[in-house]
Amino acid sequence: MTTTIPSTNAKASESDNPTDMGWRLPGQHHRSYLLSTDEESGGSDFTLNATVPIGKYYQVSRRAYHQFRDSVVHMNDNNVDEIYLMGNRLIKFLTSVLPQHSQYGSNHEDLVEARDEVKLVLVEAGRMLSEVALYIDRLEFDREQNGHYDGHGSEEEDEDDDDDDEEEHSLEDIIEEEDQDDAPHPPPPRSSAAWEADFAPLGASARSRPLPQSPPSS
Repeated sequence: MTTTIPSTNAKASESDNPTDMGWRLPGQHHRSYLLSTDEESGGSDFTLNATVPIGKYYQVSRRAYHQFRDSVVHMNDNNVDEIYLMGNRLIKFLTSVLPQHSQYGSNHEDLVEARDEVKLVLVEAGRMLSEVALYIDRLEFDREQNGHYDGHGSEEEDEDDDDDDEEEHSLEDIIEEEDQDDAPHPPPPRSSAAWEADFAPLGASARSRPLPQSPPSS
């Protein structure tokens, strides 16, 4: 029996269709591996500073969302894993970390408006992340069909991790820099290594970490 997979124009909502589960298993295994490795390395750990107003965190969240959105537009086989991690980190920050801020439940008009905007960002980020997941699952299915599946759903690749040499910056440093310079930021470069650095505003431990690589198959 031939397995039929969605076309490249298929909606991400097809991920909820039980009939798709068979062909999506390689991609699901690969995505689970990415997330677990990222979790173990501390790539998705974030810390709030109680002295930083939540408005600054809202600004950083929107900035990270726009970077994630732009990266999805430029998604390809080489950077899709990094984009998937970026989206998951953003959603984790918005759902699990940001609500812990003491000002999150404020009734101040400006903060209520900013909070509602971030909630809309969360919905849109979740939709885009589903599209990224579908892309990964299609890619890993193709790799398995072509004999390149290594058990984690990725091809064996020898890549240089340039992120290790990038300078560490705390969230407070980034916020202070933004306060000192209100000029528009130029668009980030579209290289794969750049996406990790672009996401750095959401936590010190999330920066300068290479993308987890699947170990060579035995």
